[in-house]
Amino acid sequence: MRTALVPGSFDPITLGHVSVIERSSLLFDKVIVCVMLNEHKQYMFSLSERAELVKDAVAHLKNVQVDTWDGMLWEYAQKQEVCAIVKGVRNGKDTDYELPQAYFNSQKYPQALTVFLPAEENKAQISSTLVRNSVQDDTDYRQLVPQKVYEAVMKKKRGI
Repeated sequence: MRTALVPGSFDPITLGHVSVIERSSLLFDKVIVCVMLNEHKQYMFSLSERAELVKDAVAHLKNVQVDTWDGMLWEYAQKQEVCAIVKGVRNGKDTDYELPQAYFNSQKYPQALTVFLPAEENKAQISSTLVRNSVQDDTDYRQLVPQKVYEAVMKKKRGI
């Protein structure tokens, strides 16, 4: 069975993320979406909240499961015996950021190939940062995220 790993912060998960996960699910027998924790980041949602939002967003994909991890990506990849780490890239800046990580992960766990999956053209501008900035600026972001994410963000914004 060919298992791929799609890691990320997913704070919050966007339709761009969902697209990468959906397309990964067509390429691999099993896809693990791993919601990662980086102690140097400040998150809108807790790790468990992010994982729940991701689970809801990918519930329609039968060969996708969601997990969380607070360690090194290569360690999780090794633990799960994945053959690929799938990273969505929107532009050259993303590629420049992801390449050194891919090299590092391949040194630590060479059994997993890093696969760069380009964003769909109509989703190439979507990012979690754009969503968070749109929330702060009171700009409409409903077309960027799944409906449940929109509702969760609105609750957070209202302090509920």
